[in-house]
Amino acid sequence: MAYFKPKGRLSNEQSAGQISLIIANSQTVYTGAAVSISAGFVIPATTTSKILGVVVGFVDRLGRPLDTTFMANKNFTGTFTNGALGTQNYVSSSSNQTVDMVKALIVIDPNQLYVNDTQTALTTAMLFGFFRIRSGVNATQLATYAGDVAAPFQLIQLDPDSTGTTTQGLFKIAQSAFEAYVQS
Repeated sequence: MAYFKPKGRLSNEQSAGQISLIIANSQTVYTGAAVSISAGFVIPATTTSKILGVVVGFVDRLGRPLDTTFMANKNFTGTFTNGALGTQNYVSSSSNQTVDMVKALIVIDPNQLYVNDTQTALTTAMLFGFFRIRSGVNATQLATYAGDVAAPFQLIQLDPDSTGTTTQGLFKIAQSAFEAYVQS
């Protein structure tokens, strides 16, 4: 699994906060991918991005979910795909920001936990350490361990599903776009 899969929360709140925001022009965005914001529009996160949240779905400009039930009457020119294992992606048109206005549904709660398969094996020495987004995988997988150096995600638990998988961990967003701004 190379996607962020929601699994529990750090707090006792019942549901994670969500927001829907328009996807930037000419972007490929996946469900289970970490995203950032650029000039007010959603883009895939990069290795150094502050994380807005994780995508859980897509809606058209009228708020209707993008799925196969109304694709014959779609009101957008981008490309929506239902992928394997329930993953979806949307490739926005060059005019998505002003014409199509397809939005990503994003879990923005910094207390939300996610299962993710990292690029390398995890060890107990890495617990509560930080990880960057792996480049070249559409912001869906974490890269190698960054240690105590601040990075977008923090490891909370090893092998959260008890499958014996050494690359799978439970993570939370460590560098949120919702953090207070601190000038360097």
